[in-house]
Amino acid sequence: RLTFTTTNATSVSISGIGVVPVNQPVTVTPAATTAYTITATGAEGTTPATCVVNVTVVRPAQPPVAAISQGAALTVASDTFGLDGTPSFDPLGGNLNYVWDVVQGSADIIDQGRVATGIRLLGGPGTYRIRLRVQNAAGQEGQAIIVITRQ
Repeated sequence: RLTFTTTNATSVSISGIGVVPVNQPVTVTPAATTAYTITATGAEGTTPATCVVNVTVVRPAQPPVAAISQGAALTVASDTFGLDGTPSFDPLGGNLNYVWDVVQGSADIIDQGRVATGIRLLGGPGTYRIRLRVQNAAGQEGQAIIVITRQ
């Protein structure tokens, strides 16, 4: 929103927009950082006044994407196996914190806080759900869940 004040202006124009009401805020929504030139014109015979206003577009941070190498489902014959969160990424290129947790079933997370972890199933054959949560420096989080079928 561009807000400006003029004295003795009879008209105001803004580059890229055109003539606007005198001393009235103007809402702008540029897609990228843009420089607007505001020109205020007074009575005949006066010199127009201009100023340049730079509007910087700030994009909100995007949350990280959590992904598990083994996909959304895995069938295992052993109680102990590994999961890998290497495909996870931060769209802004930052580092991630990794948290693995058990959503369904009874299991131990062997290497908590690491991109790859060992899992030890404690309940025998059945269905387990393990979640990977990744968090970026802004505190935003992404998550992925894998369904484990223990034969």
